[in-house]
Amino acid sequence: MKVDGIILEGADEDDVRMAVNQASEQGIPVVTILSDCTGSRRKSFIELGDYDLGREYGRQIINITEKREPNVVLLINETAKGNAGEIRKGIQETLENEGNHLQVSFRTERLGDGAQSEISDKIKEILLDEGERPDILLCMDEQDTKTVYQFLIDYDLEGKVQIIGSCVSESLIKAVRDGGIAALIDVDTEQAGMLCVDALNYYIENESVNDYIIVDDMVITKENVERYIEDE
Repeated sequence: MKVDGIILEGADEDDVRMAVNQASEQGIPVVTILSDCTGSRRKSFIELGDYDLGREYGRQIINITEKREPNVVLLINETAKGNAGEIRKGIQETLENEGNHLQVSFRTERLGDGAQSEISDKIKEILLDEGERPDILLCMDEQDTKTVYQFLIDYDLEGKVQIIGSCVSESLIKAVRDGGIAALIDVDTEQAGMLCVDALNYYIENESVNDYIIVDDMVITKENVERYIEDE
């Protein structure tokens, strides 16, 4: 098609690497996003910054906790995008460095990659176990955030468990406004798209561009939620 540039969700696979290199040989710059294609001739990787995302989760835990020894659980959904290990590392290091005045009990719960009904049952089990029920529950994708929020309503647990969720959608933003969700954290997808185009344009004009560009995070809390309600 003789395009001027390609934006690609990368993969660490030989056939993808070969295709990227072929495009480069034809003078077509390739920018990867979401996942990289290491060892290829791609020009830049627009990185969603999972470690930085984890740091934002950590900061929100510190901001919203009402206890000196909060019990915090991170739900890991195998189907969610992002590097769970890097997110967990960002959370833990932020709690150690910025939240050392707290004694946070932090653990992860894997939801697996089964049917939604199985995932829902696991979330329900976590919430209804009074002995192990978290004070703060961290969700890494939209569906888990919505499921947890609905369970809090159904089982009269609002105010007993605080949610730091993921994904910016109209219904979740309104839940932040109404106090049902403490915060939403997500990458700024609009900025991610703009950075991809900017990286291609910069390379075409200058024949060089940064190898890695990290997208900023978006944090929505009750303090700034009205701005996003208006945007909707």
